[in-house]
Amino acid sequence: MKIPVYRAPLPDPGNVIPVPRHLQHYLVSWCTAELRQYDFGYILRQHFTTKRLQVYFYLYIVNKATRIQPVTGSPVIALTYTIQGNRRMAIKGYGEYQLAENRFNLMYVPTGTHVTYLEPGITESFHLIPDATYLEDIIIDQDELRQLHGLLQAASEDGQPLPSAEGNYRSRHIISHLRQYTGKGTPLLLEIYAAAAQLLSHYFFTAEQYKAREKEYGSPHKDLVDKIRQEVLQYPNVHLHTLAYFARLYNTSESTIRKSFKALYQVPFSDFVQTQCMEKATYLLQHTDKSIKEISYELGYSDRSNFTHAYKQHTGALPGAARKKGKGPEAA
Repeated sequence: MKIPVYRAPLPDPGNVIPVPRHLQHYLVSWCTAELRQYDFGYILRQHFTTKRLQVYFYLYIVNKATRIQPVTGSPVIALTYTIQGNRRMAIKGYGEYQLAENRFNLMYVPTGTHVTYLEPGITESFHLIPDATYLEDIIIDQDELRQLHGLLQAASEDGQPLPSAEGNYRSRHIISHLRQYTGKGTPLLLEIYAAAAQLLSHYFFTAEQYKAREKEYGSPHKDLVDKIRQEVLQYPNVHLHTLAYFARLYNTSESTIRKSFKALYQVPFSDFVQTQCMEKATYLLQHTDKSIKEISYELGYSDRSNFTHAYKQHTGALPGAARKKGKGPEAA
């Protein structure tokens, strides 16, 4: 899914240049990378292809608002996660579609030229493009994906996105771990397939939750509490994420947030924040080498002992027990 800034079949006007030192931390060791310079800025394109999946990382550094034209040589179904920044995409045969930061988008993209609108700043995205065989293995109980697969099989000329889904610290960690992976050969392929399965599973689970909420709740405050929930999911912090903080941030009352949040998500706001902090703590204990002290501060606790007390109250076990179940060392 090459992204030039021209209308095919004209040559790409961007100049291929070496990746400068200040951008090299974006490079993925197992991907083929190409950096092009344009009059509006830069595009760093990285890709890796297996027999069943294509993986892409895109980095857009934009100095002035621009419109680029992605070209697909054949129809694809793509799962996109926007790591940072926001952009709009006009899919052939469908129309405009918002690609927002920290959200997943699953879409059928037909053969042809599409349009992506970029504002000044940095936008970074991750893309998975599975082949038809891979999709056939996972569409068993996913009616909407089966519909996209039907469009792919028929080579429909009309694009079709599914509802977007929110990401969280787990999805960011999966992608971050994948891009930092240095293995080769079979271990790399297994890592890619495992990440693809986890991200697709996360998308479907989260999208189903979102659809259920859409049916049940039509409050005028829905967008507000959705935004608040998204921030907590991304960076849960027991000290920062209070009703008072969000009331000041969004110029509303604490009672509005409290009542609307409980009505939409069927859980008190404070309980939700606490649960997200404890779930992230367990995830970090089992999947990273961060010390218990570091995790305590990251989640907003004043010290390790307060965190340990809260963790035991919530889970019934000490943080060390969760660490032993994972792969990280017991750290102070």
